[in-house]
Amino acid sequence: MPRAGTTSQGAGLKQLFFLPQMWKFTQSRWVVRKEVATVTKLCAEDVKDFLEHVAVVRVSRGWEFALPYDEDFVRKHPDVARRQHMLWTGIQAKYA
Repeated sequence: MPRAGTTSQGAGLKQLFFLPQMWKFTQSRWVVRKEVATVTKLCAEDVKDFLEHVAVVRVSRGWEFALPYDEDFVRKHPDVARRQHMLWTGIQAKYA
């Protein structure tokens, strides 16, 4: 539940602002909570609540994506990996 005092509909809309930040996880295993909060315009606690579901905090480094890169899946399903990359590229371009 967002702490910023928004309605559930507004909370759903705010979650869309995390899409550009999730793109960063396709480029690097790390994000910085303060940068996510600045881009999404959400309070630090809301950002922390979100990141706790997809990443692990590392002191002095930021948040590391929780799951390892699945090279085996990419090797077995290059078409799926290619389509997903195109999807993330489109999302990043939309929010850039």
